[in-house]
Amino acid sequence: MTPPPSDSDIRFLNCPSCGSPKLVNAGEDPGTCEYCGSEMVPSDSEMVPSDSEMVPSDREMVPSDREIVPSEADSAPSPVAPEPVQASEALVSSIVLPSGPDEEERLVELWEQAEDYRPHLNTYAFNRPPRGVRKVKEDDPERASLLPQDLAEAMARCRKTPDNPDAQRRLYWLARKTWSLWTFRRDPGQAREALETALELLPDQGHQQIIRCLLADISRAEGDLQSAMRLLERCDARSSLLDVDSVYRTTAAHLALASGDHDLALKLVGEDHDERPFEPASLPLATMIRVTVLEQRGETEEADRELRWLKGRTDLDLLASWITEANRGTPLAATAQTWARVKLPKEKKRRRVSPARARVVALPVEVPERRQKGLKNAVIIIVIAMVGLGVVLYEQVFSEDAVEVHLDAATRQAQAIPIALNQPTRGRLAESSDDHVYAFSLERPTQMTITVASDFDTYLELYRASDTELLLEDDDSGEDLNAMLNAPLAPGDYHLVVHSYDHESTGDYTLNPVGAALAGQPAAPEGSARYLRAGEQWVGTYVCAQGRTIMTLSIRSVDGTQVDSTFRFQTADNTMGEFHMSGTFDPSTKRLLLVPGAWIQDPTGFTAAGLDGTMSSDGSKLTGRITHEACGEFEAYRAVGR
Repeated sequence: MTPPPSDSDIRFLNCPSCGSPKLVNAGEDPGTCEYCGSEMVPSDSEMVPSDSEMVPSDREMVPSDREIVPSEADSAPSPVAPEPVQASEALVSSIVLPSGPDEEERLVELWEQAEDYRPHLNTYAFNRPPRGVRKVKEDDPERASLLPQDLAEAMARCRKTPDNPDAQRRLYWLARKTWSLWTFRRDPGQAREALETALELLPDQGHQQIIRCLLADISRAEGDLQSAMRLLERCDARSSLLDVDSVYRTTAAHLALASGDHDLALKLVGEDHDERPFEPASLPLATMIRVTVLEQRGETEEADRELRWLKGRTDLDLLASWITEANRGTPLAATAQTWARVKLPKEKKRRRVSPARARVVALPVEVPERRQKGLKNAVIIIVIAMVGLGVVLYEQVFSEDAVEVHLDAATRQAQAIPIALNQPTRGRLAESSDDHVYAFSLERPTQMTITVASDFDTYLELYRASDTELLLEDDDSGEDLNAMLNAPLAPGDYHLVVHSYDHESTGDYTLNPVGAALAGQPAAPEGSARYLRAGEQWVGTYVCAQGRTIMTLSIRSVDGTQVDSTFRFQTADNTMGEFHMSGTFDPSTKRLLLVPGAWIQDPTGFTAAGLDGTMSSDGSKLTGRITHEACGEFEAYRAVGR
């Protein structure tokens, strides 16, 4: 694996004629405006952000009539990991906690909005992008890298049609997404300029309040609590709009935590999830703040209850991303203890990422003994790999001295129940700790699709019968929370293990292993089996840094000794990639030597490698090695036509 190039500093440069924004890399000639054709000649101050440019304009525009007492954190702010400060009455007095009879009526109205939440009809909804806007997920770096371009276009559109509600909605959503992505990168200040521009262009007061809250959160993350409080002073603490109220409450509660006032933080988010309504995008943070305070109070049962409630209502990657707040030095670190008690995810613990491209955060959390099934000496570690504007969250891996404990080959063999392909098999997990083992055999390269249907969260593991090392695993690629494996498999004997996702569930399930022989060339004529032929496939496995990996070599053309092919791989955690290979095949020695070419499907963190192998005397098998220092031997079998 090789690390990607570092991101260039990107700036929005406004056209001197029409005001349209353009993305410009630092030091790059900005050229002409894409909208009016005017030359865009930046000044030094436009291309190199000064300290003053990095301060929200709201800070200087709004004088405070309250005395703000500087805290220790303000005297030496850190942009990455601010130290928690002691509570200051003057500082937290800026946070308004609504009360009184009118508040009860407002709360009823907010609950009604929460119970009938319709994001497609809501200009403030963040959990659903506007029409025509690309979805951007934190684990999709390719799409995340397009976000600045989309944002620049939205700004230009708002300038041209300032009264267009669709244009306003688009700009608001993209500005908020920019804040979200940079927050995940632990550098939220990079989103400040986009938010300030959006604040200037958006006339809607609800949009403006949410943007101000995000700017306040940036200041909090950078340790500048005074500026965060000043921004929050301009916000309406009694908004009748659910989304606006939700963002204000979570921002204010997070700020109260940073100021050391845990009681105020809990009052803002409620002591349990039934006390205050929140829109979907704010719900995880509100719950994590609540869990943090409960954990720090020692009310562990209540903290566990709240996290379990949230776990069933949000994506686990999103939930784990809030746990990574501990890496930023905020008080949310306490939630790591709750996380360890409530949920120790398994589906991604075997992923690996190059240290050159990852930031590793070791949380000092001992895994409770009851959660250690399959592990020894486990310490939670969260790995974050940065790619472009996105972040790939490797949800949980474990310290180097942690030992993964699988059923070894002998134990599986003793427990294995033979099953036939293309015939459903019914089973029941009577105990939560049960592992059901099934055995099947393949006589030829076969495309396998293995599904399991149940009313609980299932998990599938696939092994070669002779190996302890995992070949494939899956949690919920099937319908609902059910597991599914889909991969080409070489001839041989296999073991399939079925269990519940967290080893805490029981119930009935139906296992359905479906296999179809892979298409290939017809059987070779007598005496010609030693040759490669266009259109055939070779299916097998190879050993590399990520573990034993499934491979498919597809021969595209053969011209004399020259061979053109593609190489496709599938790792244990279902990461897939494909690239071109070309080289030579010598019929006299039966040696196939291929070098890598261009990527067809390029997964994050992988390097294309070559292949050096030899065909068996009967032409049915290729063996050799993958020509990369991190890889080892391979074996592949010829797929013969049906």
